[in-house]
Amino acid sequence: MRSPRRPLALLAAAVFLVLPSLHADETPTPTTSVRTNEALLSRLPKFNPAKSDAAKKAAAEEAARKAAAAASGNTETREKDGIVYLPDYGVIEKKVEQPRADEWLSKQELDRVAVRRMEAKMNTLEMILNRWSIPFLTPSFKDRARADYEAERNAEENARLQHVIDVSNGKK
Repeated sequence: MRSPRRPLALLAAAVFLVLPSLHADETPTPTTSVRTNEALLSRLPKFNPAKSDAAKKAAAEEAARKAAAAASGNTETREKDGIVYLPDYGVIEKKVEQPRADEWLSKQELDRVAVRRMEAKMNTLEMILNRWSIPFLTPSFKDRARADYEAERNAEENARLQHVIDVSNGKK
């Protein structure tokens, strides 16, 4: 008995071999005539590189580079014995601000973290006394934990900023 898959496989291979050759002979026909293309292109404004934004930006960068090189005293490249000596450049790296880990957390997850930190600070008796609250009169334990967590974060940020101020004033 003959397998029905074999003729189907031969037919598929023939289709895949013939189709690319059919499309290779076709050349794309232009949608407009050559005369129309020339007429359209002749009406377009001519490109002036001196007026382009990229040229203005490049000129400004070049002027800034020359001013920085002039400030360092070495403005030109020198070549001696086949070695090119470039002008001195000062590179100032910008520090990329790193986001805090808790800035990516949702409100619910941030509440869970605050509650866990508050529980870690308390003993069993304090936990029993602080877990209850009177609805509509006192804040819940979660709200108190979140407020404590925010206060700690603010205190850490204030300490960091005070250190920056002290270092910039030369105190430390």
